[in-house]
Amino acid sequence: MSALTSTEATPQTIKDAKTIHRKIQGTRATPKPTQVDPNTPAPTSISVAQLSFDQQIEHLNTFIEILKTVPSFAPNETDLKITTLNTLLSNLKTANTNVSTNFAAIATARIARNKTFYHPQSGLVAIALAVKEYIKSVYGFASPEYKLIRKIQFKIVE
Repeated sequence: MSALTSTEATPQTIKDAKTIHRKIQGTRATPKPTQVDPNTPAPTSISVAQLSFDQQIEHLNTFIEILKTVPSFAPNETDLKITTLNTLLSNLKTANTNVSTNFAAIATARIARNKTFYHPQSGLVAIALAVKEYIKSVYGFASPEYKLIRKIQFKIVE
């Protein structure tokens, strides 16, 4: 943002870039209303943060497009050059696409894992609880064998 403001960009271009910059940072143009009287309910406000990965990528794309409109924007730093920013944008888009693509496979794997652990009859938790009961029935409640496993907890997570 500072590199842009040091160029010959028009005030409107700088204003547009500041708007996008605020969106990337997740800050408001105007502060949230504050509660003056503690006896009154807090004023309701709607979140303006646009911080999802998709939105952040779109904001960066818009910011780069704004930078392209300023002919005098030619920083010496490699990480501020438009080509570097375009590479960053491309990498972010690829990474976001990969996450979206692989999310379904991960969700399916989690469902299978949960069935393995928590199935009421054949899940690992059910089997472990049954084993504890069996050891208690064979050796007795006060036996050293049962005392070894008695405090091991197995919980069904919903």
